[in-house]
Amino acid sequence: MFWRKLWHYLLRELANRCLWPGLRMNLFRWSGVKIGQGAFVNMRFYVEDSYRGGDLVIGERAAIAPGVTCVIDSHPNESQLTSIPSFHKSSPITIGADVWIGANVTLLPGVTIGECAVIAAGAGVTKAVPGYSIMAGVPARQIGDVRQKTGWQSLSNP
Repeated sequence: MFWRKLWHYLLRELANRCLWPGLRMNLFRWSGVKIGQGAFVNMRFYVEDSYRGGDLVIGERAAIAPGVTCVIDSHPNESQLTSIPSFHKSSPITIGADVWIGANVTLLPGVTIGECAVIAAGAGVTKAVPGYSIMAGVPARQIGDVRQKTGWQSLSNP
């Protein structure tokens, strides 16, 4: 268990410094992140899952900007608050196909993002995001719909 976590840690550190996108995707995959074909994950992509792997799924052709954080496992560490079970959150995150996530977004445990959704830079996503929605703010709220934008008909999965 220790060696696997150490391996995942090293792979993610390498991925976050890798200039070659294809290699970066493979390093993240080898560290336990499930990434669909054609997806792009930029540098400074942080996955807090205690290095278990397998709890983050990124759909095909998803685009993730720099500085995005996926918090799959969250707890107050050594604080006395640890004795309160409801403060320990651990739940997988799923990012659908063709999703665009802007810079410095935070995704909290259990979030599912539907296909073709857009998450604006700096948003804090605390609950499920419907497909084709445009989300912004902290906590993220829907501010639009992709289908109301000019050219949305050109998407292959409307």
